[in-house]
Amino acid sequence: MGYRVSPVEVEDALAGTPGVAEVAVSTLDVGEGVSVVCAWVVPGDPEGDREALQRSVIDRAAERLAPYKRPREVRFVEALPRTANGKIVRRSLAAAAPSPGGGKRADE
Repeated sequence: MGYRVSPVEVEDALAGTPGVAEVAVSTLDVGEGVSVVCAWVVPGDPEGDREALQRSVIDRAAERLAPYKRPREVRFVEALPRTANGKIVRRSLAAAAPSPGGGKRADE
């Protein structure tokens, strides 16, 4: 049995994290029918310390969200995929940073 998680609620909780220019949230299939909440982050400083930024995102989520709503993965992207009118294309997020090399699991 899974829980329903509102991406907008998680994005609102993570918005304002120091060092984060933009954030989008969606589920990510990790195999065997299991999906986890994932945050795709556009860093404010592309050359900044991503490990520290990931920790900041995870810490902010822990402060503001119930455990089942917290991102289990944080992936870094240069830009969020958007439609012509600026809406985030959530189904394209996984393609924006397809490998775990773009981020780490929150429980690692």
